[in-house]
Formats: sequence, C-alpha cells, structure tokens
Amino acid sequence: MELTLQLEGPSVVEVHRLGPVPSPDVRLSDGSVPDGIEWEISRPAVARFGHRGFQALGHGRTDVIGHWEGQQVSWVLVVDPSLRLHFDRPPAHLVIGETVPLVVLVNGEPTGQAELTWSSSVPTVLGIDRGRATGLAPGTSYVTVEREGSRAMVELTVLQP
Repeated sequence: MELTLQLEGPSVVEVHRLGPVPSPDVRLSDGSVPDGIEWEISRPAVARFGHRGFQALGHGRTDVIGHWEGQQVSWVLVVDPSLRLHFDRPPAHLVIGETVPLVVLVNGEPTGQAELTWSSSVPTVLGIDRGRATGLAPGTSYVTVEREGSRAMVELTVLQP
C-alpha cells in the first residue's frame, strides 16, 4: 500500500499579524507524520519557512506547497495585518545632502511619525530619522517603516548632486 500525503486542517489560513503562522498539519494516509517535506512559497515577500516554522512577513496572499517523495499538498496563506501601512508619494531619488520627509498612511490616514519605527537597509547611503530621509552617499537603500506588526517598504536612490 502506497502512503499518500494529506492536508489535515483548513486549506486557507488567514492571519492578521506578522510573525508565526499556525499551519495545517500534514500527515500520511496511515496517520504518521512524513519526514523531510520541502516547502515552496509562491510569494516570498508574504511568508517564509524556516527552522521555527512558517512566518508571515508582509501583506498578501501566497500558495504554500509541500513536496514529499513525488507528492504534494498545498494550502493558501492570507496575511492581512490589522494595520495597513503605505508610503504616500515617496520620491524616486534624492541627492547627497538632501533631506526629504516621507509620509506614511495607516489604513489610508496620515499618522504621527513618532508612532512608527523607521530603518534604512543601507544607513551609509541613506539616513532615516523620524520619517526624514537624508542622502549620504550614492547608491540604493530600502526604507522600512513598522507599527504594531505591520510594515511597508520603499526603495530610494541617492544620486550625486
């Protein structure tokens, strides 16, 4: 008798925060747990799988597919944080020495910059302080803003004057 891979639990999982995701169980037709399932996630910006299980990374919907000995199971993960953050008309670039304010909307409304946590992926290229981005050196950096488990990201390029 050949064992078949089976999904036990919902085929759609919806979470309203970033972080750990409760995932459906995967079992074999004899009730045992298969060893060595390889996971594929169709949209890596939404979620990832690591040694701590599935993690929601950003807003969206992604297919999660488990592969084992030529078989597969799949389920859908929907990440819909209660807060939706997005940048409102960010500049495409700025020049070295220029400082520009970045406006973030929370659920479509302006918010106080003090309520947000800001970071720059390359702080030697682009400095960020309470929503004000400053060009420091030529290059590209990603500005990330977070609040209560929700996040938004924008790419900014710093040019020579």
